Amino acid sequence: MIADVTMEREGGVPSPENRFTLPYLRAWRLEKVMTQDQLAAKAEVGAATVPRAESGKPVNAITAARLAKALGITLRELRDKDPEGGA
Repeated sequence: MIADVTMEREGGVPSPENRFTLPYLRAWRLEKVMTQDQLAAKAEVGAATVPRAESGKPVNAITAARLAKALGITLRELRDKDPEGGA
């Protein structure tokens, strides 16, 4: 199981040492009707980050949190919940 977000450093900021795979990132992005470039821009991450994460490569916790915020969902939802109701 993926490390829980409670493993945060002081100030409520996720520790960048934590790495996450985001199996539902693509589904959430499509649910929100966004392109990969739009999501990357809104999350203020590099253009290659979204396709890399969607292909199953892990991202650090700060990047994962930025992506979740840009999608208007929690990091837990992004990691664990299929927007199509499959999980």
